[in-house]
Amino acid sequence: GVAVADAAESLTTLAAMPGRGERFETELNGAHIQVVDESYNANPESMRAAMTAVTTEGRKIAVLGSMLELGADELDLHAALSHPLVKSGFDRIITVGEPMRALKGALPQKLRAAWCADADAAWDALLGEVREGDTVLIKGSNGAKLGQLVTRLRERGTPPMGFRVIHREAG
Repeated sequence: GVAVADAAESLTTLAAMPGRGERFETELNGAHIQVVDESYNANPESMRAAMTAVTTEGRKIAVLGSMLELGADELDLHAALSHPLVKSGFDRIITVGEPMRALKGALPQKLRAAWCADADAAWDALLGEVREGDTVLIKGSNGAKLGQLVTRLRERGTPPMGFRVIHREAG
């Protein structure tokens, strides 16, 4: 019984849950960057969907944490993300967690930024990679703890006017 226009208007006020699609701007090492926070959950399908959803004119960096609970094919499923990353136009990939070694090995050499054991090491790798205008996708299973990296970007980055959410996606 609700008008479609009213329903659509209501949807514009929905906020993304932490780690599920929120985008924000920040400054890191003097570079203004956009961050896409997908740090809460990951499986092969959601990884591919997040990759294709990041559209930008500038460079794209992905910080990808392990996908957990995939079973015996986990290494193959991680390595299979190489093609979608290339197809989606990512420029540099930072992989985090033991299963992500398989992805790093499957990537073209020019995309391989770093393999990191944990979110702390990923922070250091990201510091060495970011440039002005980059968009950074952070995605992994919650157990990969990449939410800590997002927290550091929020706390330690130096945004010129505080954090400004520039886009939120539901779901």
